[in-house]
Amino acid sequence: FIDEEKYTWLSGVDECDWYGVTCLEGVVIGLELGRNNLVGEIPPEIAGLEYLKILSLHQNCIYGTIPSELGALSHLEQLDLYKNGLSGMIPNDLFEVTSLMQINVAYQYWNTHNCTRSDGTIAEMQYARADPVNDYNDGLKGEIFGDNIAKLRNLRQIRVDDNSFYGEIAPAIGNLRQLVILSGGNNLFSGTLPNELTRLTTLQELVLGQSHLSGPIPDKIGELESLAVLFLWDNKEMNGTIPDSLYNLTKLEMLNLGENQFNGTISTSIGNLEHLETLILGGNHFTGTLPSELGRCHELSILQIEDTGIGGIVPPEVCQLRHKNLVSVNEFVEYFTADCRSDNESEFPFIKCDCCYTCCDHNSKVCINRN
Repeated sequence: FIDEEKYTWLSGVDECDWYGVTCLEGVVIGLELGRNNLVGEIPPEIAGLEYLKILSLHQNCIYGTIPSELGALSHLEQLDLYKNGLSGMIPNDLFEVTSLMQINVAYQYWNTHNCTRSDGTIAEMQYARADPVNDYNDGLKGEIFGDNIAKLRNLRQIRVDDNSFYGEIAPAIGNLRQLVILSGGNNLFSGTLPNELTRLTTLQELVLGQSHLSGPIPDKIGELESLAVLFLWDNKEMNGTIPDSLYNLTKLEMLNLGENQFNGTISTSIGNLEHLETLILGGNHFTGTLPSELGRCHELSILQIEDTGIGGIVPPEVCQLRHKNLVSVNEFVEYFTADCRSDNESEFPFIKCDCCYTCCDHNSKVCINRN
């Protein structure tokens, strides 16, 4: 531990006065020990705290598995274990904790965070059990979005990014009617996005990039009326056209469909997304031209359409956005990328753009900064 307040643990002080412990009428209801250089495994004896509502052990050096005994914590509402080095199967018992409102077990895979043990040795979390003699840690596994997920009917947030979860996203996901955040990028899922996902009208963030998904975006995606973030980048095998209903997501701020197999044209209805800040479409099979209506997205600060079939001329309405927002926070690097560079300057570019910051050659994929 780092400061005197933390030395209260295992002392003669009442446990309700220990650092990170919250009590209600003498009963422990919270254990919050994030960022404390803790090394080791989660003791199954924690399940003895039967009225525990919050278990937060994030950003430590905790390895091993999640104990199945946590399934006995029938009052648990918040489980924060992100950025550790956990591995093994997600226990089925956890799906019996129907009081859960928030689960965050993200960033177990390839976590480079280190801690110093009491004997001075280093616990290196990118390796299994924090020991470099082992292989790299591949994080938690199991069917996190299988049929059992429907039992967690009070869930508001679930973050499971950077693990090795697998299986299809079950239609039962549509029963989580209070879900606000679903984030599961960089996993080993399979199958398509179920149509039932569009029942989640309170959903604000849907992040499933680099997750081995395939197939189209559900036609009724526009029914996610609260959605602000939609990240489906780099799934490689997602395909089809952008559903017309997507342009009804008027609260959308970030849309990343890059590095997939999407096709079709960009509708003039994209101008409806007036709060859009990020639009990444590169690495797909889109065709046609960039609609001038995109110029109505006055908050747009990142626009990437390179390595697509989008050609023609970038409309002046879009170029005007560059002078307003298409520039990074340091005001030196601008984020507007298109296939506006010809190979060795010997041929006409695929798309004419007088305001792009980065121009790529449509064939060789070589990109250069113009400014």
